[in-house]
Amino acid sequence: MGAVKNILLMAILALIIWGGYVAYAVLTLHPTFNAGWGYVNENITELQISGNLGRPLLVPLSIKGVTLTLNNIEIATVKRFEYHATSSKVSVVVVMSNANLIKAFIAYMNNGERGKATLHIKGTLLGIIPVNQSLSREIHEDVLSGFNFTAESRPITVGGVEIGDTPAILGTRTEWGGTKGNYAIIICHARLYNPNRVPVPVKNISYVIRVDGIKLGNGSIIKGTVIPANGYGTVNARILINTAVLPEVWAAHVKAGEESTVSATVYLDISLLGENYRIPIETTSARVKTNFIGTLRNLLNG
Repeated sequence: MGAVKNILLMAILALIIWGGYVAYAVLTLHPTFNAGWGYVNENITELQISGNLGRPLLVPLSIKGVTLTLNNIEIATVKRFEYHATSSKVSVVVVMSNANLIKAFIAYMNNGERGKATLHIKGTLLGIIPVNQSLSREIHEDVLSGFNFTAESRPITVGGVEIGDTPAILGTRTEWGGTKGNYAIIICHARLYNPNRVPVPVKNISYVIRVDGIKLGNGSIIKGTVIPANGYGTVNARILINTAVLPEVWAAHVKAGEESTVSATVYLDISLLGENYRIPIETTSARVKTNFIGTLRNLLNG
């Protein structure tokens, strides 16, 4: 009887020591996490999350689900979760649906380039204690600022004779115009300078937009205008972005470290000295950079 009593006392003592350690470990926990992109194609994007808890928790933990939402649209679920009670390391592989990501992106743009990313973790401790934790962070990535193009004036030559110059594109300002069917709309305000000594009527400006060489969309002027001699004018164009190619664009963007080159070929339809001309102008390229993975790292470590 005494032996059984001693065993019970030792078990209780061990349980108290273990409970004390777990409480101490949890209260003094300073975990660090890192996140990076994994495999990516036009359909899926993998997120690889690794962490160090600082010390082993010695607590059995089972994760039943990890989801990532953007503006309340679920864009990712857990593919693999690795954790051991005797190790301080943890790793998670999350798979994102590019199609849902595009839906969330459109919702993000409709909200003024603002959104909320939420990481939700569901599981159990010790097989019985439920874990239901959500981490949220506001995000604000300025995407449209990359759609800023310039182009220098160039001579217009007819029969080997220079008769004038094309207007220069000094810069463009863009804003989100919503969606229409399978297209997203960007309104582009282009500031032009006319170097000629006569007014230049601009009948149309048409755009062909490419991202990393992928044709993303095209657009045309909303209303023509006349730029005064040696003066300035602004024309407004509507650019239609084909959302069907956005998953391909996204995959290329991620593979390049969240950097893309946006370029535009602009066609000017102008009247000069009574003649109509359609002139292609290759504008300067612009770099678009985002830091979604950095936002996720901050979310995890917050």
